[in-house]
Amino acid sequence: METPISPDRGPGILNLVDGTSLLGLRESTPMVSPQPVTPAPLILIADDESPMRHLLRQTLEKDGYQLVEATNGAECLTLFRDLRPDMVLLDAVMPVLDGFSCCAQLRAAAGRREVPLLMITGLDDAESVEEAFQAGATDYITKPIHWAVLRQRVARLLMASRAMEELRQRSERERRLIQITARIRRSLDQQEILRTAVEEIQALLEAEQVAVCELEGGTPQFIVESSLQGWPTLGDVAGPYPWRELATLQPAPGDWTWICPDSQQTSDWYGLFLAQHQIHAGVAVPIIPNDRVWGLLCVHQYSAPRTWSAADVGILQQVTLQLAGGLQQAQIYAQLETANAELLRLVAVDGLTQVANRRRFDEYLHQEWRRAGRTEEALSLILADIDWFKHYNDTYGHIAGDDCLRRVAQAIQRAVKRPADLVARYGGEEFAVILPQTGLVGAMTVAEQIRQAIAALELPHAGAPQTTIVSLSLGVASLHPAPGVQMADLVKRADQALYQAKQEGRNRVAVVC
Repeated sequence: METPISPDRGPGILNLVDGTSLLGLRESTPMVSPQPVTPAPLILIADDESPMRHLLRQTLEKDGYQLVEATNGAECLTLFRDLRPDMVLLDAVMPVLDGFSCCAQLRAAAGRREVPLLMITGLDDAESVEEAFQAGATDYITKPIHWAVLRQRVARLLMASRAMEELRQRSERERRLIQITARIRRSLDQQEILRTAVEEIQALLEAEQVAVCELEGGTPQFIVESSLQGWPTLGDVAGPYPWRELATLQPAPGDWTWICPDSQQTSDWYGLFLAQHQIHAGVAVPIIPNDRVWGLLCVHQYSAPRTWSAADVGILQQVTLQLAGGLQQAQIYAQLETANAELLRLVAVDGLTQVANRRRFDEYLHQEWRRAGRTEEALSLILADIDWFKHYNDTYGHIAGDDCLRRVAQAIQRAVKRPADLVARYGGEEFAVILPQTGLVGAMTVAEQIRQAIAALELPHAGAPQTTIVSLSLGVASLHPAPGVQMADLVKRADQALYQAKQEGRNRVAVVC
C-alpha cells in the first residue's frame, strides 16, 4: 500500500527532503542521512585440506573478511546457495565434486550476480588453466601460494565485483525508468518532449492537470499543459509569487518539492497560487538542467483535495531528471564502462609481473592467428625462460625470485616496442611474446634485443653454473597460417627452439625452421 505524504504539524506545503514546513524559499536545510554500515565481505573457502583452509582463513581474517569453510565441492554449493557469499576461493582437486565441476555449477547458481570465483590450484598446465576459465573462474592462482599476491588479488576482485553489482542494480532501476519515459527520450524537440511528459504523467497519475512552467526567458508562464476537459488553462502566471527568484536558485535535483494536499489551509507562495486558481491539491517539482532551476513540473487537482503518495512524488522527480537531460544515465554508463575495463584488466594481467597472464596470452594468440589467416601475413612467437631460475630461488629466496620475475618482465616489456606486440607470463619463470605481422628475421631481432635487455640489468646470479648474472634463453618461431598448418604448430616450434637454446648452452636465441 502506498504511503501518503502529509505534514507533521497539520496541512501545509512540505519540503520532501527534510520534512519541514516551507514558509520561505531559503529556510529549509537538507537532511543528512546516516551512511549505511557496509558489512565485511563474506568469503567461502572450499578446500579438502584442513591446513590450507586454516592458512587461508588466518591470512584473510587479517584483512577483515568474514570466512566460511567447505571441505568439498558439494558442501561448497550448498553453502553458496544458503549464504550467498561475496567471493569463493576454490581448490581444483577435491573429493565428491571436483573444483572445475563445482566452479561451473557455482557460476550457474550465481545467476546475474557478479561473484568472483578464484581457483587455487597446484595445476598450472595450459589444459588446467583453460578448463578453469571455461568453467567460469574469474581468475586463478597457483600453489604454493604467494600470500601477498593472494591478498591483493582478493581485494581487487572484490572491489571490481562490488562496483559491477552496484552498477547492475542502478542500471536495472534506470532501465525501468527508461521504459516509463521511453516516449520522452525518443525526441530531441523541447516542445514535443514536454508535451509527451505531461501527457504520460497525467495518464499515469490520473491527474486532472499536468503543466510545465518555464521560469527562464522573460515572463514565467505555463508553456505546456495537459488538462481534463472543463478545467481552465493556466497560461501567464505573473503575480505576487516568487517565480523569478526560483530561477536564480541552484538546488540539486530532488532537493525541493512543494506538496499541497489542500490549498485553502496554507499561506505559502505555492498555496496562494493554487488558491487563486481554485486548485485543491498540487505538487511542484523543479526541473534542473545545468544546476539551475529552469522550470517547474506541476500536477494539479481541481475537483477535490488529494493526498499525494510517495510513489506519485517519486515518479515526478524521476521524470524531471529525464527532462533535465539524462545526465545521471550518462554517468552510470561511464561508470559501468570503467568498471568493465577494470574487471577485464584484472582477469587479463598477471598479478606478480603486471604483464599479460596466460589466459590473455591464449586469447590473443587465437585472435592474431585468425587475423593472420585473413591477411595472409606471418605471425611470430618468442618463448623465453630465465636460465637457472631454480638455482636463483635456492640462492636468494622466493621473495628475491619474485622481484627478479618482475624486473625481467618489465625489461621484456620495454624491449618490445609495438603496441600490437603482447608480452605475457607463460608460466613460472617462462615468458612469451606474440609478434603479429612479423616474419622470422624480425622476430629474431626482437628476441636478441630482449636477451640483451635482460643482460643489461646485470642482476647478480651467484647460483648459476655458467654465468654470474641473470640471463634468458629464447626460442623463436614464425608461421603463415595455411591449410594444414595449426596454431599449435607455432607454439610447438617455439618450444622446440627454446629447448635447443638451452641445449646449446643457454643465454642465446635459437630458431627451429
